[in-house]
Amino acid sequence: EQMVRSMALKAVELSKNRALEIKRLLQERLGIDAARIETIGRGWDEPLGTDSEQNRRVEVQWFTVE
Repeated sequence: EQMVRSMALKAVELSKNRALEIKRLLQERLGIDAARIETIGRGWDEPLGTDSEQNRRVEVQWFTVE
């Protein structure tokens, strides 16, 4: 049980770091203000399926104010 917990915490950490790297790239390459970007690391919470490669992803949602 401790091993599973440790793996889950590591997955969340990796997920957060992956999202932060995308945030950094959006700021650096597109000049998007950091205050307009929210990052969330989900770890194992929302898998696409059983393929671990598929689950190593970053999803981006764009919202506009009209």
